[in-house]
Amino acid sequence: MRPEAASDLVERLALEPADPDRFFSALLDVLEEAGTTPVGACYHLTDPATGLFTWTGVRGELPGDFTAAVQNEYEQDDVAKYRELARRPRAATSLLDETEGRPEVSRRYREQLRPDGFADELRLAFADGYGRWGSMGLFADRAFTAAEVDLAGRLVPVVARALRLGVAVAAAQSRPEPGGFIVLDGDDHVVTRDERAGDLLGGEAETGGLPGVLHVVAAAARAEGRATSSTLGADGAWLEVEASRLVDGAGVALAVRPAPPPSLLELRLRAAGLTGREREIALAVLRGDDTKTIAGALHLSPWTVQDHLKAIFEKTGVRSRREFAGRWALAAA
Repeated sequence: MRPEAASDLVERLALEPADPDRFFSALLDVLEEAGTTPVGACYHLTDPATGLFTWTGVRGELPGDFTAAVQNEYEQDDVAKYRELARRPRAATSLLDETEGRPEVSRRYREQLRPDGFADELRLAFADGYGRWGSMGLFADRAFTAAEVDLAGRLVPVVARALRLGVAVAAAQSRPEPGGFIVLDGDDHVVTRDERAGDLLGGEAETGGLPGVLHVVAAAARAEGRATSSTLGADGAWLEVEASRLVDGAGVALAVRPAPPPSLLELRLRAAGLTGREREIALAVLRGDDTKTIAGALHLSPWTVQDHLKAIFEKTGVRSRREFAGRWALAAA
């Protein structure tokens, strides 16, 4: 199959953007039709802001295990990391090419591929000017050819665009989980509520007993007109609570809904005690930015960035960038 024909097929796959498993499965079919037949494949969607895996799919046999793979990617020294690969003009490479035929210099090869009988890995980072949207690793018991690596490299920008548009379309088409509502009087007694609020709060709204945070948010709304906060729901998931003062000046309406996923990382960083500036730097570390890049983006000196990093490590109980990134990567996976 000519590279142009493969690109046309991948472009058509973008018409089905909301199902990543179907998309990547079809992408593998395209590669196999073009002659690339791996023993196994692992593929991911990636948070473009942090570089963390947000979804993972597999086909066939894989080397090692997922935890070891994540630790290798975020914590250990090795060649052709996805975040480094994404910065190259051609974000595709094979392990044998990367090591000039000496794969044993790769820790990933020594500890994962070789023990399970794999000879080579073909890595693709689906990145464009707007972020890194996904990645894929193909594993074989033979060497990948130069033609296979070249075809994969040609497909990277097409796949990156398809994933980016797919994320946008899926976000536009997705329906947020329904929320519930509660109305309190001036003494914080429940005047009325809906069934959904009771479900989210584990029946506490039905019995009249409310989580303390709801009383706090209600009080803030009476003082300020509107307030928001977060709390744990009945199933251990985070909830977002928004309170508005009613026209009588004492009553408060509370909207309770599942917290949107992007807010959870921010919440966890806050929970670790990170300041606003430290959270900005922590996100940059997760993206793989070095000190110079972070300093330039935030208009800080490199020494100031290092001081913030020291504080971040102390608050999160780690000793290095790699350990910090690895811990958060495993938590997000």
